[in-house]
Amino acid sequence: MPEFNKDSFEKMYQNDETLQNMLKYDPEGITIYSDDTEKLGSSRKKSKNTVSSMAKRAVDLTDL
Repeated sequence: MPEFNKDSFEKMYQNDETLQNMLKYDPEGITIYSDDTEKLGSSRKKSKNTVSSMAKRAVDLTDL
């Protein structure tokens, strides 16, 4: 397993867009983005009505 130090992590973070979309790295530390946090400008689209949409799909019988 490769060893990481601050310099190697910074270099990896700066060159990996996927990693940048998963976490924020700054002088204050590392913040991991999850479903409970929101990154401004994220390529991930979140639906504000996720539960409502799932409930509608669960009871949608039009294709039966």
